[in-house]
Amino acid sequence: MRTAGRVLACALLATVLPALGVAPATAAAPTRIVHPTGAEVVVFHTESSRNYWGGEYRDATDLTVYGDGRIESGSGPEMRVTERGIQRLLRDARSAGLLADTDFGQALVTDQGTTTVTVSACGSNREHSVYALELPDGDRGLPRPQQAARRQLRRFLHSLGDPSYWHGTLVTQ
Repeated sequence: MRTAGRVLACALLATVLPALGVAPATAAAPTRIVHPTGAEVVVFHTESSRNYWGGEYRDATDLTVYGDGRIESGSGPEMRVTERGIQRLLRDARSAGLLADTDFGQALVTDQGTTTVTVSACGSNREHSVYALELPDGDRGLPRPQQAARRQLRRFLHSLGDPSYWHGTLVTQ
């Protein structure tokens, strides 16, 4: 009896809700982020440069991802990822503020390196140069939104060096 009541209730809702203009809930697919697809076109690039005294972000992965999925890294062999892997990278880059004009602030320290990230997606090329990103103490004194943006960017760049980040999206050759 209970099952019949549930079936009847579901049938009634399926009939009434559309008439009221209420659409049934569906799982939305992630929106595809448009990017260049050429084999020689850079979609994502990150590098950390030292200053005269040192100060480079050692945990950041020097990485270049091309439109065809090819990845070159300073720390390993060339790899290739699927479009799904590029989309994950671009979604995470967007979450880290790299597809917007995010203000990462200017650290209140000296003699540190600069981390530069370039992303080509959504019809534009964005380059962010963040001074002293490798030094979390350099965030002190910055407004909270800038501190949060720098923390998010640090986490994102650090995750790129973890092989599990690319799990399920690597193309085997």
